[in-house]
Amino acid sequence: MRALVAAVLMLGCRPSHAIDAKPVNDLVPEKYKYKLAFEQREVVAEFPRHELYTALIPKGWRVDDVGVAKAVDTTANGDSSIWLGASCEHEPCVPEDWNAAIDREIRLLDVKRDERGDHRRVVVTVPLVARDVRVITVYWWEDGASEYHWCEARMTSGLDEAAAAFEKACGAAISHT
Repeated sequence: MRALVAAVLMLGCRPSHAIDAKPVNDLVPEKYKYKLAFEQREVVAEFPRHELYTALIPKGWRVDDVGVAKAVDTTANGDSSIWLGASCEHEPCVPEDWNAAIDREIRLLDVKRDERGDHRRVVVTVPLVARDVRVITVYWWEDGASEYHWCEARMTSGLDEAAAAFEKACGAAISHT
C-alpha cells in the first residue's frame, strides 16, 4: 500500500478525497440557495508554509494562495470568507496539548460557543469591533501531531442564518499534510 501511495505521489497525482456537499447544501436556508451552494475544492495555503486541503467552498468564491476563499459578489455575500490553515508557523513544530493552545488563542475573544470533541473543537466568536460578523472555527488534530489544522468561516451580511451550513462545511475539511 505504501508503495502505491508513493508511486501516485511521485507521478504528481493525489489520491481522491471526496466530500459530499449535499448535507451542507441541505442546511443552506431557502432564501440563500440562489447565492450559496457549496462544492468540493482543493485549497492550497502557502503561508506560513505549504498545506493542501480538500474543502467545501461556496461556488463562485475566489480562493487565493494563502488558503482564503472569499465571496466574489460582495453585494450578495458581504465580506464573507473561509480560511484554512495550520497552527505551526515556525519549525520545529512540536506536539502539545492542542486544547490548551486553542484556549490561549481564543482567550481575548467574545466566545459564544465552545464545543470540545475527540481531536476536534468548534468555537463560535463575535469580533469585539465588528459585531455584525459571526466567526465559526473548527479545529482538528491527530494524536501526537506537531500542529492542529483549522477552518474558519466568517459570515457577514445576514449570512449568519447559514451558520449551520458553514460549520458543517468547515467540519468536513481534510488536510493532506
